[in-house]
Amino acid sequence: MCALVRRTAMIATVLLAVLGTVTACSKPEPGVSFFSAGHEIRTKPIQYCNSQVTTCYTANGDTASLAVPAGDPLQISVDSDVAQAVWVVVFKYRDQNGATQEDRSALFPAGTQYAYTLRPPTPSDQLTLVQVQQIGAITMAPGDTAPTYQATRVWSLTATG
Repeated sequence: MCALVRRTAMIATVLLAVLGTVTACSKPEPGVSFFSAGHEIRTKPIQYCNSQVTTCYTANGDTASLAVPAGDPLQISVDSDVAQAVWVVVFKYRDQNGATQEDRSALFPAGTQYAYTLRPPTPSDQLTLVQVQQIGAITMAPGDTAPTYQATRVWSLTATG
């Protein structure tokens, strides 16, 4: 009986060691870093979709929060896994009249851009929400005048004043 207990304990120890090695070697989720006013926050994706963008999942990341003073730029740095696909920055801001506006950067072609500085349209505009979206598909429906961008991964930041 003692030999069986020792053998079971040894097998369990070996399994834990193997599982620990596999876990330690797994590739971390790609991240995005946001910088403003001397502070930085690194985020994980809040959403993943399959490559056909037909099924999406909520990811482990949370919407991060960072103080971004009105009119100040927000610097964004993406991991190489993000930059190796087409990506875009989509953002919301409050204009000088308090109205919420939406805009986006140009699309960054795969492998060409690892950082971007987002500047509010005017010095009085306050960024409120910024998302980095890795694009998986660009579609154009009949009759549409603009393409639709479908994101495979999304990283999100709430900007506070």
